[in-house]
Amino acid sequence: MSNSLELAQFLLKKAVDLDEKGRWTESLNFYQEGVTELLKYVRGLPSRDDQQKIREKVETYIGRAEILKQKLDEKKKMGDYHEQFEIKNNDKGYSYESLFGRFLDEFVEHISVTDPYIHNTFQNQYRLDNQDRPWSGHVP
Repeated sequence: MSNSLELAQFLLKKAVDLDEKGRWTESLNFYQEGVTELLKYVRGLPSRDDQQKIREKVETYIGRAEILKQKLDEKKKMGDYHEQFEIKNNDKGYSYESLFGRFLDEFVEHISVTDPYIHNTFQNQYRLDNQDRPWSGHVP
């Protein structure tokens, strides 16, 4: 049971951290996963008082997740949705799939990337699994 609690704590701390950084889509996923793990933990608790305390926390996290979902939906409807990622110099493991994968579905027709470190057109070549979805980068 403590594994569920430890995992929930990790996920919810990450959710709050991403929330504070304005990375709401990622934060929303972490809130949802963290709440799921916390609910698994609650089921195994013998004390009703402990269950109630944790359920109150769960309601707090669910409330914040609902607020984020509403904000994201509003921004998407207005066409004003924007996320910014800071990738430090020499950081590794940031593929376009890892950055944009959660946005890619059958409705995506185009991806536009502005990257100050792209100096040559050939650096823009990136092939998605589905070749029907073009993307472009901006060479400053």
